[in-house]
Amino acid sequence: MKEFLKNIFGFCFIAAFAVLVSGWVLPPTTFTFRMWEALYVKNKSLCNGRFYPNHVMEMMEEGDLAHHTKYAVKRKVIWRTDKLGFRNDKFIADPDIILIGDSNFAGSGMTQEDTLVNRLNSMLEGTPAYCIAPSGLTQMIELHQKGLLGTPKLVIQGIVEFYVKGFSPINLSQRYISQYHDITSTPVPLDPFSQFLAIQRDKLSKFNSFRYLRARARSSQGMGIQSKIDPRMFFVQREESVIVPEPELIEKCAASVASYKRYCRSIGSEFIFFPIPNKETVYF
Repeated sequence: MKEFLKNIFGFCFIAAFAVLVSGWVLPPTTFTFRMWEALYVKNKSLCNGRFYPNHVMEMMEEGDLAHHTKYAVKRKVIWRTDKLGFRNDKFIADPDIILIGDSNFAGSGMTQEDTLVNRLNSMLEGTPAYCIAPSGLTQMIELHQKGLLGTPKLVIQGIVEFYVKGFSPINLSQRYISQYHDITSTPVPLDPFSQFLAIQRDKLSKFNSFRYLRARARSSQGMGIQSKIDPRMFFVQREESVIVPEPELIEKCAASVASYKRYCRSIGSEFIFFPIPNKETVYF
């Protein structure tokens, strides 16, 4: 019995040691094939932004939909995150333009200089732009009310066709808005030590090392659907994913855009809605 307990303890110790090493010692890109999984925050209550703050990292990524296949597109990418944990070269407290949206705005699969926010900043000198993607207007309201972000002149919302059906009008009632008033503290302190502890805690909760080893043991590959015309082209879904522009859906989207515009104007900002078609819609 003692020998059995000793073996169990030894196994648990080795497993725990491996988890701690993979989480605290090795870089977050060790057990991923994309930077997104390496830096994305799993427990959103631990950080202000969606990625680990104050990181500058470089890796060779593989194609999102065809990783570990002969069609994988390998590319060298650089990521920089600011002190809030958003993908910007630097934190801008009072930007003229704020970008909110999904992975397209955050720049999944792109190196830092090719992201939309960096393109805008290189084109619009003297008109600083700041990106808080992936996020929605709700998070912008929260950051604004907490004093972390000033009032922008322009808010640009980007949304991919995939998510249109879940795009709903924002509740502009006093009860909704009031929940963001009189907030003086941030979700996570911005001092380096607190952020370090939050990052380590989140890294351990992701179990990326186990997921990676399991995927490699199973020879897992990208889940993309290969085109029948061009074998190098992969899709998330097939042509049936193209959304039919039904009147009810159009009315709902229009109401959502109008509600976002009303809120932005209530704080002195203009609003632009940026719809992004699915890859399937473009090619099918």
